[in-house]
Amino acid sequence: MRFSKYNTCKQIKLYRFCRCYNSGFTLIEIVAVILVMSVISSVVVSRFYFSDSNLEAQTEAIKVYLRYAQVRSMNTESVWGIHCDGTNLWLYKDGDSTTNRVRLPGEDSNTVDLPEKGVSLQMGVDATFTVSFNNWGKPCIDDAAETEQDADRNLTVTSGSKSSNITITKNTGFIP
Repeated sequence: MRFSKYNTCKQIKLYRFCRCYNSGFTLIEIVAVILVMSVISSVVVSRFYFSDSNLEAQTEAIKVYLRYAQVRSMNTESVWGIHCDGTNLWLYKDGDSTTNRVRLPGEDSNTVDLPEKGVSLQMGVDATFTVSFNNWGKPCIDDAAETEQDADRNLTVTSGSKSSNITITKNTGFIP
């Protein structure tokens, strides 16, 4: 290359610099691509792993409702229970599941609309059931808590094709 009016030393050095070091990716570009790929893969993995999070959340909420009814029965002189008619779930007191409905903690109304929550609930083959608790916290099968539960009872919470079980232990009412 000849030096001319337009080819100064700085232009020659710049030309050589660009020619020699322009044949690859910089470290910053590689780190940026790896960062973007890791964010995308973490989102995909979390969607796959936590796909049934609504089912787990609603199962835990129903467990809390049952425990709440049990604690209220042990701390008051009233019978408290949970009744489900297949599409709605509600808390009741004084052994009357039809007229003495009480708003559950964290809910806006006296009933919980199960299809709105994205789940269905049944005990065995029946979608209609009652779980009441006597003053000792023992689970019963009737509204007035006169007939104690003689075996463990299983509630099945279903969301889509997945399901989860809730076991109510006889005599103690323990809900694991």
